[in-house]
Amino acid sequence: MYNVGLYKKDDEMGALICENYAMLLILSIFDIPIGFGEKTVEAVCEERGVDTETFLAIVNLFVNEESPSEEVKGRLSVPALTDFLRRSHVYFLEYRLPAIRRKLVEIMQGELMTEGVKDHNADIARLMMRFYDEYVDEVRKHMNYEDEVVFPYVETLLSAKGRPVGYEIAIFSKHHDHVENKLTEFKNLIIKYYPAKSSVKINSLLYDIFNCASDLRLHNAVENELYVPAIQIQESMRNPKR
Repeated sequence: MYNVGLYKKDDEMGALICENYAMLLILSIFDIPIGFGEKTVEAVCEERGVDTETFLAIVNLFVNEESPSEEVKGRLSVPALTDFLRRSHVYFLEYRLPAIRRKLVEIMQGELMTEGVKDHNADIARLMMRFYDEYVDEVRKHMNYEDEVVFPYVETLLSAKGRPVGYEIAIFSKHHDHVENKLTEFKNLIIKYYPAKSSVKINSLLYDIFNCASDLRLHNAVENELYVPAIQIQESMRNPKR
């Protein structure tokens, strides 16, 4: 993926996707269907009810690792960011991670049924399955915390005249685990220790894991670089209740 400069609202949406096919993830999460014709980013976002500036902030963060200025952060739509993060949870927990597990199970079962496979291979397979399931549990806990604590706090913050007592976004920021790290450990475990019989299948699995790790980095970058600063701006605009 090449650094192509910051995308703007009058750029064609189709060109954005052709230059950076990974943007299909962002479109999926925002529920923006393809078939843009020659419409601009702004036109497509307006048709789908997506805040254009927030969409571009996420895109440019992903493509160019470019965090917007403080002025732009103050204009980002917090509801749009919340919606993006909430939809991301559905994507990971209901689609991405289960798909990897299904492929992992298929590979492990196929390998273990192969004649001549040693017992220690079976032990490694069971270790990998347990490692992956424990990882998914950690991701689920992390995302459930956001769904059940962080997002309701933000919604209350935006709807109330004052600032809710007993919580602030800095608490989330301090305890924010980078959930992609353990997926990297899992990837390294497979590469270094799994004696695969079929390189095609295991490499396909690794390709999916690499992509999922990249998707998780985007998720965390949106939280750290866009969401937390945007909420802190909202908090500073509201005096805490005494």
